Amino acid sequence: MAQVTQDVNEGMPLEEERAKDEETGAIEETEAKAPEAETRTPSKKKLIVVTAVVLATIALIIGLSVGLTQRNKIDDSKTNTSLSIKPAEPKNNEETIMSTQNPNIDIFDNAAVVMNETKLELKELSSGEIMSYREFNKGQPHNLVYLPGFMTDDSLASILAVLPQFQDHHIIAVNPIGWNGSTMKKSVYAHEENADQVMELLEAIGIDQAIAMGYSTGGGIAFYLAQKYPDVITTAF
Repeated sequence: MAQVTQDVNEGMPLEEERAKDEETGAIEETEAKAPEAETRTPSKKKLIVVTAVVLATIALIIGLSVGLTQRNKIDDSKTNTSLSIKPAEPKNNEETIMSTQNPNIDIFDNAAVVMNETKLELKELSSGEIMSYREFNKGQPHNLVYLPGFMTDDSLASILAVLPQFQDHHIIAVNPIGWNGSTMKKSVYAHEENADQVMELLEAIGIDQAIAMGYSTGGGIAFYLAQKYPDVITTAF
Protein backbone atom coordinates (compact mmCIF):
# COMPACT_ATOMS: atom_id res chain seq x y z
CA MET A 1 0.00 0.00 0.00
CA ALA A 2 2.78 2.34 0.87
CA GLN A 3 4.61 1.33 -2.36
CA VAL A 4 1.62 2.17 -4.59
CA THR A 5 1.21 5.52 -2.92
CA GLN A 6 4.84 6.27 -3.53
CA ASP A 7 4.60 5.30 -7.20
CA VAL A 8 1.57 7.46 -7.62
CA ASN A 9 3.25 10.32 -5.88
CA GLU A 10 6.33 9.80 -7.98
CA GLY A 11 4.19 9.57 -11.16
CA MET A 12 2.49 12.90 -10.62
CA PRO A 13 5.61 14.90 -11.22
CA LEU A 14 6.16 13.01 -14.49
CA GLU A 15 2.70 13.94 -15.76
CA GLU A 16 3.14 17.51 -14.69
CA GLU A 17 6.54 17.59 -16.34
CA ARG A 18 5.06 16.13 -19.55
CA ALA A 19 2.29 18.73 -19.47
CA LYS A 20 4.85 21.43 -18.93
CA ASP A 21 6.91 20.06 -21.80
CA GLU A 22 3.86 20.11 -24.09
CA GLU A 23 2.98 23.60 -22.95
CA THR A 24 6.55 24.72 -23.52
CA GLY A 25 6.53 23.18 -26.97
CA ALA A 26 3.29 24.99 -27.83
CA ILE A 27 4.76 28.26 -26.65
CA GLU A 28 7.91 27.73 -28.70
CA GLU A 29 5.81 26.88 -31.75
CA THR A 30 3.74 30.01 -31.24
CA GLU A 31 6.87 32.08 -30.84
CA ALA A 32 8.29 30.48 -33.97
CA LYS A 33 5.17 31.43 -35.99
CA ALA A 34 5.09 34.94 -34.59
CA PRO A 35 8.15 36.15 -36.54
CA GLU A 36 6.58 34.82 -39.75
CA ALA A 37 3.44 36.84 -39.09
CA GLU A 38 5.55 39.85 -38.25
CA THR A 39 7.53 39.27 -41.45
CA ARG A 40 4.37 39.04 -43.61
CA THR A 41 2.75 42.11 -42.13
CA PRO A 42 5.52 44.54 -43.12
CA SER A 43 5.46 43.12 -46.68
CA LYS A 44 1.76 43.93 -47.10
CA LYS A 45 2.25 47.37 -45.63
CA LYS A 46 5.18 47.98 -47.93
CA LEU A 47 3.14 46.95 -50.97
CA ILE A 48 0.36 49.33 -49.98
CA VAL A 49 2.81 52.18 -49.52
CA VAL A 50 4.51 51.55 -52.89
CA THR A 51 1.14 51.38 -54.66
CA ALA A 52 0.08 54.66 -53.09
CA VAL A 53 3.32 56.32 -54.18
CA VAL A 54 2.92 55.08 -57.76
CA LEU A 55 -0.66 56.30 -57.98
CA ALA A 56 0.30 59.67 -56.56
CA THR A 57 3.13 59.96 -59.10
CA ILE A 58 0.77 59.15 -61.99
CA ALA A 59 -1.74 61.70 -60.74
CA LEU A 60 1.02 64.31 -60.50
CA ILE A 61 2.19 63.61 -64.07
CA ILE A 62 -1.38 63.86 -65.40
CA GLY A 63 -1.93 67.08 -63.52
CA LEU A 64 1.27 68.60 -64.88
CA SER A 65 0.38 67.54 -68.44
CA VAL A 66 -3.06 69.10 -68.23
CA GLY A 67 -1.62 72.25 -66.75
CA LEU A 68 1.02 72.59 -69.47
CA THR A 69 -1.58 72.01 -72.19
CA GLN A 70 -3.84 74.73 -70.81
CA ARG A 71 -0.91 77.11 -70.49
CA ASN A 72 0.14 76.47 -74.10
CA LYS A 73 -3.40 77.16 -75.29
CA ILE A 74 -3.42 80.44 -73.40
CA ASP A 75 0.01 81.37 -74.78
CA ASP A 76 -1.08 80.53 -78.35
CA SER A 77 -4.21 82.60 -77.90
CA LYS A 78 -2.16 85.55 -76.68
CA THR A 79 0.31 85.11 -79.56
CA ASN A 80 -2.42 84.98 -82.20
CA THR A 81 -4.08 88.01 -80.69
CA SER A 82 -0.86 89.95 -80.62
CA LEU A 83 0.04 89.02 -84.21
CA SER A 84 -3.35 89.77 -85.77
CA ILE A 85 -3.12 92.87 -87.92
CA LYS A 86 -6.17 94.66 -89.18
CA PRO A 87 -5.99 95.06 -92.98
CA ALA A 88 -5.63 98.60 -94.21
CA GLU A 89 -8.83 100.10 -95.51
CA PRO A 90 -8.93 100.93 -99.24
CA LYS A 91 -8.31 104.55 -100.05
CA ASN A 92 -11.12 104.94 -102.55
CA ASN A 93 -13.95 103.12 -104.30
CA GLU A 94 -11.75 102.06 -107.24
CA GLU A 95 -9.41 100.17 -104.93
CA THR A 96 -12.40 98.56 -103.25
CA ILE A 97 -13.68 97.33 -106.60
CA MET A 98 -10.46 96.03 -108.13
CA SER A 99 -8.45 94.81 -105.14
CA THR A 100 -8.76 91.06 -104.56
CA GLN A 101 -5.74 90.89 -102.28
CA ASN A 102 -7.78 92.05 -99.30
CA PRO A 103 -9.66 89.03 -97.83
CA ASN A 104 -12.32 91.34 -96.41
CA ILE A 105 -13.54 92.26 -99.89
CA ASP A 106 -16.10 89.93 -101.42
CA ILE A 107 -14.94 88.94 -104.89
CA PHE A 108 -18.50 88.39 -106.08
CA ASP A 109 -19.45 91.90 -105.04
CA ASN A 110 -16.47 93.18 -107.02
CA ALA A 111 -17.54 91.16 -110.05
CA ALA A 112 -21.07 92.52 -109.84
CA VAL A 113 -19.78 96.10 -109.76
CA VAL A 114 -17.47 95.49 -112.71
CA MET A 115 -20.27 93.81 -114.63
CA ASN A 116 -22.59 96.77 -114.15
CA GLU A 117 -19.89 99.23 -115.19
CA THR A 118 -18.92 97.36 -118.37
CA LYS A 119 -21.07 98.22 -121.38
CA LEU A 120 -22.79 95.48 -123.39
CA GLU A 121 -21.68 95.89 -127.00
CA LEU A 122 -23.60 94.75 -130.12
CA LYS A 123 -22.12 93.81 -133.49
CA GLU A 124 -24.10 92.94 -136.61
CA LEU A 125 -22.63 90.02 -138.56
CA SER A 126 -22.77 89.18 -142.28
CA SER A 127 -25.32 86.46 -141.52
CA GLY A 128 -27.74 89.14 -140.31
CA GLU A 129 -27.40 87.98 -136.70
CA ILE A 130 -26.45 90.44 -133.99
CA MET A 131 -23.86 89.20 -131.49
CA SER A 132 -23.51 90.82 -128.07
CA TYR A 133 -20.32 90.88 -126.02
CA ARG A 134 -18.45 92.68 -123.24
CA GLU A 135 -14.78 93.61 -122.98
CA PHE A 136 -13.17 93.52 -119.54
CA ASN A 137 -9.69 94.83 -118.67
CA LYS A 138 -9.20 96.64 -121.96
CA GLY A 139 -5.62 97.54 -122.81
CA GLN A 140 -4.04 94.43 -121.28
CA PRO A 141 -1.49 92.55 -123.42
CA HIS A 142 -3.12 89.10 -123.54
CA ASN A 143 -6.46 88.45 -125.22
CA LEU A 144 -8.84 85.87 -123.79
CA VAL A 145 -12.08 84.93 -125.56
CA TYR A 146 -14.61 83.70 -123.02
CA LEU A 147 -17.38 81.44 -124.41
CA PRO A 148 -20.09 80.48 -121.90
CA GLY A 149 -22.21 77.35 -122.02
CA PHE A 150 -25.83 76.81 -122.94
CA MET A 151 -28.34 78.97 -121.02
CA THR A 152 -25.55 81.12 -119.52
CA ASP A 153 -24.12 84.45 -120.61
CA ASP A 154 -21.15 86.79 -120.33
CA SER A 155 -21.78 87.63 -116.64
CA LEU A 156 -19.49 84.86 -115.36
CA ALA A 157 -16.56 86.48 -117.17
CA SER A 158 -16.78 89.37 -114.71
CA ILE A 159 -15.45 87.01 -112.01
CA LEU A 160 -12.37 86.29 -114.13
CA ALA A 161 -11.92 90.02 -114.66
CA VAL A 162 -11.39 90.68 -110.93
CA LEU A 163 -9.13 87.70 -110.20
CA PRO A 164 -5.42 88.51 -109.82
CA GLN A 165 -4.51 85.72 -112.27
CA PHE A 166 -6.34 87.50 -115.10
CA GLN A 167 -5.43 91.12 -114.42
CA ASP A 168 -3.12 91.12 -117.45
CA HIS A 169 -5.80 89.66 -119.77
CA HIS A 170 -8.14 91.57 -122.03
CA ILE A 171 -11.28 89.42 -121.73
CA ILE A 172 -13.78 89.35 -124.61
CA ALA A 173 -16.91 87.67 -123.24
CA VAL A 174 -19.16 86.58 -126.12
CA ASN A 175 -22.82 85.76 -125.61
CA PRO A 176 -24.04 82.64 -127.42
CA ILE A 177 -26.56 83.02 -130.20
CA GLY A 178 -29.95 83.69 -128.68
CA TRP A 179 -28.73 84.91 -125.30
CA ASN A 180 -28.40 88.32 -123.65
CA GLY A 181 -28.76 90.46 -126.76
CA SER A 182 -27.46 87.96 -129.32
CA THR A 183 -30.14 87.21 -131.89
CA MET A 184 -31.08 83.78 -133.22
CA LYS A 185 -32.85 83.84 -136.60
CA LYS A 186 -32.17 80.18 -137.28
CA SER A 187 -33.64 77.46 -135.05
CA VAL A 188 -30.43 75.39 -134.95
CA TYR A 189 -26.77 76.35 -135.05
CA ALA A 190 -23.90 73.86 -135.10
CA HIS A 191 -20.79 74.55 -132.98
CA GLU A 192 -18.79 75.08 -136.14
CA GLU A 193 -21.24 77.72 -137.38
CA ASN A 194 -21.07 79.46 -134.03
CA ALA A 195 -17.27 79.39 -134.23
CA ASP A 196 -17.36 81.10 -137.62
CA GLN A 197 -19.56 83.87 -136.28
CA VAL A 198 -17.35 84.38 -133.23
CA MET A 199 -14.32 84.64 -135.49
CA GLU A 200 -16.12 87.27 -137.59
CA LEU A 201 -16.75 89.22 -134.40
CA LEU A 202 -13.10 88.98 -133.32
CA GLU A 203 -11.91 90.26 -136.69
CA ALA A 204 -14.39 93.12 -136.54
CA ILE A 205 -13.11 94.36 -133.17
CA GLY A 206 -9.44 93.94 -134.12
CA ILE A 207 -8.41 90.78 -132.22
CA ASP A 208 -5.61 89.15 -134.20
CA GLN A 209 -4.47 86.60 -131.59
CA ALA A 210 -6.14 85.17 -128.51
CA ILE A 211 -6.73 82.25 -126.16
CA ALA A 212 -10.19 80.66 -126.28
CA MET A 213 -11.82 79.50 -123.07
CA GLY A 214 -15.19 77.75 -123.02
CA TYR A 215 -17.35 75.17 -121.31
CA SER A 216 -20.33 73.13 -122.45
CA THR A 217 -21.54 74.73 -125.72
CA GLY A 218 -18.75 77.27 -125.37
CA GLY A 219 -16.22 74.43 -125.18
CA GLY A 220 -17.41 73.07 -128.52
CA ILE A 221 -17.11 76.53 -130.07
CA ALA A 222 -13.60 76.95 -128.64
CA PHE A 223 -12.59 73.60 -130.16
CA TYR A 224 -13.66 74.61 -133.66
CA LEU A 225 -12.07 78.04 -133.28
CA ALA A 226 -8.70 76.42 -132.52
CA GLN A 227 -9.15 73.85 -135.28
CA LYS A 228 -10.20 76.21 -138.05
CA TYR A 229 -8.28 79.35 -137.07
CA PRO A 230 -4.97 78.25 -135.47
CA ASP A 231 -3.20 81.46 -136.50
CA VAL A 232 -5.61 83.48 -134.36
CA ILE A 233 -6.57 81.07 -131.59
CA THR A 234 -3.22 79.91 -130.21
CA THR A 235 -4.65 77.92 -127.29
CA ALA A 236 -8.10 76.59 -126.43
CA PHE A 237 -9.38 75.03 -123.24
